[in-house]
Amino acid sequence: MGGNFSLLNGQLANSLVRLNANGTRDTSFAPALSSYSNVRTLLLQPDGKVLATGVLGFGAINTGIVRLTATGSVDTGFTAPAFTLDNGGTFFDTNALLQPDGKIILSISSAANGAAKLVRLQPNGAQDTSFAMVNGPDDSPEAIDHGRWQPTDRRQL
Repeated sequence: MGGNFSLLNGQLANSLVRLNANGTRDTSFAPALSSYSNVRTLLLQPDGKVLATGVLGFGAINTGIVRLTATGSVDTGFTAPAFTLDNGGTFFDTNALLQPDGKIILSISSAANGAAKLVRLQPNGAQDTSFAMVNGPDDSPEAIDHGRWQPTDRRQL
């Protein structure tokens, strides 16, 4: 469960927790997110690893997307590129959609200046250069907020 919260049942949670089937907190999953983090999207990859997007801080690492292991630690095998947006900002706030083939569609924006883009990553985080980067419809951080797959493998955003 992700969002913009710092406590769950009175215990420190910093925006991301995993729950057991009975609704109790799974204490074996302990991501070290900074208190300012805000998880926007959680996706489960076919290999069981978790992708989290949003405004994410892990100590010195500040990013818009991260892959976590089963314990909640950062998976260093996933390395998303650092995108620079047209008006100079770096991406920070993201939403994501997982394609059936494991590729990741990201809507990215800069909280500092409002620029937005749509990009695609390979399952390991590398940028998929066969997908043309798309500028957001009105360069607003919330311009590309939700999406889903249609049966024809087309994205509906």
